[in-house]
Amino acid sequence: MESGVTRFGRFQFDPTRRLLLKNGQAVRLGSRALALLAALLEQPGEVVEKSRLMDVAWPGLHVDETNLRSQMAALRRALEDGVDGARFIVNIAGRGYAFVASVSGDAAGAVSPAAEARRPHPLPVRLTPVLGQAATIAHLVEKLRAQRFVTVFGAGGIGKTTIAVAVAEAMAPAFPDPPCFVDLGVVAHPSLAVGHVAAALGAASDFGGSLASLAAYLADRRMVLVLDSCEPIVETAAALAEAFLKAGPGVHVLATSRERLRAEGEWVHRLASMEVPPPHAALPMEEALRYPAIQLFIERAQAASDLFRPGAAQIGQVAAICRWLEGIPLAIELAATRVAELGLDVLAERLDARFGLLMKGRRTALPRHQTLRATLDWSYGLLSPRHQQVLARLSVFRGSFARDAAVEIGRLGQDSPSETLEILAELADKSLIAPDTGAPMPAYRCLDTTRAYMAEKLAEFGESAQAARQHAAHYLALFEAAGEVWQRMGGHADRQGLGFHIDNLRAALDWAMGEHGDCVTGVALILAAQPLWEHFALFDEGRSWVQAALRVLAPLETDHPQEVMQLNAALAAMGNQIAAPDQKAAWTTTLRLAEQLDDTRHRLRALSGLAVCAMGQDLTLCLELARRYRDLAGGRGNLVEIAKGDRLIGYIQHLLGDQAAARTALEAIPADALRRHDRHHLGRLNFDGEVLMLSELAMVLWLQGQPQRAQAMAAEAVRQALALDHGNSLFVAVVLAACPIAILQGGLEQAAEARDLLFGRLSVHPPRALWATCYRGLEVALHGDARAGLDLLRAGMAAMMPGAISLRHGPFRGGEAACLLALGEAEEALGVLDTTLAEFSQRHDRWYEPEFIRLRALALRALGRPAPEVEAELRRSLALAGEQAALAWELRAATSLAAIMQGEARACEAAALLGPVLARFDQHARSPDIQAARALLDQLPAVAQPPVRPTRRLRTKSDKVAT
Repeated sequence: MESGVTRFGRFQFDPTRRLLLKNGQAVRLGSRALALLAALLEQPGEVVEKSRLMDVAWPGLHVDETNLRSQMAALRRALEDGVDGARFIVNIAGRGYAFVASVSGDAAGAVSPAAEARRPHPLPVRLTPVLGQAATIAHLVEKLRAQRFVTVFGAGGIGKTTIAVAVAEAMAPAFPDPPCFVDLGVVAHPSLAVGHVAAALGAASDFGGSLASLAAYLADRRMVLVLDSCEPIVETAAALAEAFLKAGPGVHVLATSRERLRAEGEWVHRLASMEVPPPHAALPMEEALRYPAIQLFIERAQAASDLFRPGAAQIGQVAAICRWLEGIPLAIELAATRVAELGLDVLAERLDARFGLLMKGRRTALPRHQTLRATLDWSYGLLSPRHQQVLARLSVFRGSFARDAAVEIGRLGQDSPSETLEILAELADKSLIAPDTGAPMPAYRCLDTTRAYMAEKLAEFGESAQAARQHAAHYLALFEAAGEVWQRMGGHADRQGLGFHIDNLRAALDWAMGEHGDCVTGVALILAAQPLWEHFALFDEGRSWVQAALRVLAPLETDHPQEVMQLNAALAAMGNQIAAPDQKAAWTTTLRLAEQLDDTRHRLRALSGLAVCAMGQDLTLCLELARRYRDLAGGRGNLVEIAKGDRLIGYIQHLLGDQAAARTALEAIPADALRRHDRHHLGRLNFDGEVLMLSELAMVLWLQGQPQRAQAMAAEAVRQALALDHGNSLFVAVVLAACPIAILQGGLEQAAEARDLLFGRLSVHPPRALWATCYRGLEVALHGDARAGLDLLRAGMAAMMPGAISLRHGPFRGGEAACLLALGEAEEALGVLDTTLAEFSQRHDRWYEPEFIRLRALALRALGRPAPEVEAELRRSLALAGEQAALAWELRAATSLAAIMQGEARACEAAALLGPVLARFDQHARSPDIQAARALLDQLPAVAQPPVRPTRRLRTKSDKVAT
């Protein structure tokens, strides 16, 4: 390998010569596009910011961002990005671009599983050309470019999807983001549409579960979005299109349907059948071959048999067949594949006889749907009885289905698997089913029209219920066996692969939980599928199925206590996805049944869940539940659960204001106790134990006067969460540790990585975006603009859900009061603080209380209250901080009081107050508070202080992290 040369796919890039090669041949590419490629390859798999890319390509110049997008489009075209599913460059909205293909050479790197998971679903790969539709495609390209929203509608089988894909392919080079294909034909219910589109866009882990949040996700995209087969949920599809177009000015929507969507801004194009020769016309062969229908027939017939070479005499028969089939592409393809086995004469004869019966007494052409049905009838009639039966059984599938599933349902326990496998291959050869080359395993799919037809035949066989039962049993076994996949370390591809089965999971549940189904199988399947809904953030869907199962089983709790317990635990685990009273009730039922069944695992889950519920109401009750959790875990000798109990106790003690006890509890946890073997897989509704512990201990360390160690530990929590690629854990590390500590240390620039994460990828989720808004307000206020900071803070808090944990966040409530004081609005600040203190006191949330009281004293002073009243309030803050072992709050209160004393000619008293507090900090400790205190102390007269004996403390793992 040449030194410095990077290889990816069929390409090689030599940065020394600024040369891009494809299969050894030079690729013509401008100097700026080459410079962009070099910059991306320096950091494969990572986001390169737009500003850096523009500096690389246009050094020393200020250019518009459209220039960057134009050069990126040229680079993507040169790399054939998106062709045959190959992906090289992805746009990270609002940030920059990343090179995501695997590379080798000096810049070797790989695409992370997370990057892979976030790619949008590509366009289906076309293995055959689109015949005779160039003018239609060109017209639709211009229409879609100008109008942004076009629906292609027409009869089933007429080629709408093929045309839509061709249009999207033609438009792709003009957009920085790759096109996305969404098959709405597999969506069983309108309520599932938003989650289905989010998964196709690669936004399952980022969107908030609503149409508005998904639309917001598209706000910065410039792309073509294909919504295919909208007719099953046409009204929902219309709402989706309207929301996407309004939110994303760079999004162009191309829909296909059997009817108009009738949506705002929709332009429609009725797709006609392929042009066929007029009847009774004896055309020369050269002229007949210009008709697209005849071209398609010959192309598909020759694909089935390379011996098919029609002459002038046979072209007339081909033309007659295409006329009988009314130019419908699906019907023509089905007919053409039979030429190899029947010959053109027999094929024409059988089609003529079949349609003659259907058209008896009429001279007019058949309706398109009748023509297609006749074609399916004819094609089905050519099969042997065994082939017919296997094909009919496949109608129970939805969307794509794995080959092993097709074998199991296709044989229904009758024939050998090998015989059924052979039949499947023959059905694929006859185009009645098609291989799904994009699936993670050998798989098939079939057209919806074919599936509907097969379902009728299955009913005629009398096997509908038996096939549906076998189908549900297959997917129950599959998801029960997948339990190990959700738990083991790694296995990201396996977990993503399980998403392939989600459409058939839904089909199985529709039957099992339906009127004529089997609810026992349905409940078992709902429980087995819970991790899937969590993994793909399909919370609404998962919750609705759990609630449906509970409606069936709750009255039968005596007979099914285990299942009712598991269902309640699954419902409660949805967290903020359900109302707080419902969540508490579900955990209470789980605990009651777990104690009845002596199920330790569910007792622990319920106690932990109830403790979390209690955090918003009563922290003393929360601590009691946490201790019950710890005692239960200790009695069973479960070291991991003991560590979880200690972590929960430590965190609650921190919130209660007992920082010394909190630190003792958290530092006593063994270093590896929370680092479980399965931590590389975490559900979207939980958190990593070690990341939580580091985040909590970091905040305690800051309060106890160790700012540098606190910052280092918060950064370590962020690092570990990033390594896990776990959104919830990363969010906690950023908003409950790194960012608040940075604010307390003088500004978010103290934690630049956490700041960028919060204002970037984490803020895509709407509730998290509100945290970002509030932290931006605190940052703006710290930089001197208290009015703008206050507006941002209040806007963020006003939009939060009542009872949200963000409304209980001390830095936000204290920051609001601090902004009001800076603006001279002391009366309002006092009102905010009194309300906050009463609210926090009611639930015993005291960790921020010393700072609230200090701010209250400053408000009283600004209002001209008597000096003794102000001093009494500051001494109350000082005493409470001392009780809490919160040295950082002590220092703030002591500094404020000392400054007042200095102004009252009590300098010696001020020095005697401030000096001992400041002396308890390590001499190397640095923070704005420490600097301000030292500056004030330097202005005060020296006062003899008794020597401070250093506290002896054993070195703990938190020291190691900070080091």
